[in-house]
Amino acid sequence: MSKIANNAEKYIWMNFKMFLMQYPTCFLDNILKVKDENAELPVDRYEDFINSLEKHVSLGNYTIDQAELFSDLPYVTMNIAAIPTGECSTRVIIGFDITFTTDSPRPDRNQSLQYVGNSPEAVASFRANIANGLYQIFHGAMDDIDPNMDAAFFDRLRDQTLANPIDPTKTRAWKYNIVGQVDEDNTISDVEQLKREDRSSALSVFHMVFKMDLNRLYGDGEDCGC
Repeated sequence: MSKIANNAEKYIWMNFKMFLMQYPTCFLDNILKVKDENAELPVDRYEDFINSLEKHVSLGNYTIDQAELFSDLPYVTMNIAAIPTGECSTRVIIGFDITFTTDSPRPDRNQSLQYVGNSPEAVASFRANIANGLYQIFHGAMDDIDPNMDAAFFDRLRDQTLANPIDPTKTRAWKYNIVGQVDEDNTISDVEQLKREDRSSALSVFHMVFKMDLNRLYGDGEDCGC
């Protein structure tokens, strides 16, 4: 197995998470509670940002406690599979599972439970907002710099000096650099119902998949690919 494939999951997840920590996104606007919609930094824009991000977005392969997994909704898991195809190219499939509930929270429920809405229009709107938000992260990460540039989240971070997400006065050079290209053939599934005996409310889920060709990883003691 190639070194790119061995390190792909780590590098992609680190870039995705750091991008969310650096820039406000439509994706997180539909997952977390917005406290200041005019704030430019996520730590100022979202309520209890760092803790909330950990509770709502994770690398799915390493989720252990399923009861804890659904304690804060909506919940997004990211799964990454790398397939070596040649010396300088690795095919990567990135899948997202978006779990949510449509019923309005009762006063005795966890206050972090988000209300999507019961109507078909409300569910369709939530699905579209998440899909558009993820598409922007994968294809429009530099829209505010150049609207005509097709760039992913890792393109925005590569070789940059980034602010500490908690204390923006501190900076560091980014060391998980990725060179690759995201394909246009991303897919999104229909919304499905999940049946869980240990919950009184019905859970729904839909999936979104992105594919990319990964050519090089460098930094953090690695330099593999071309």
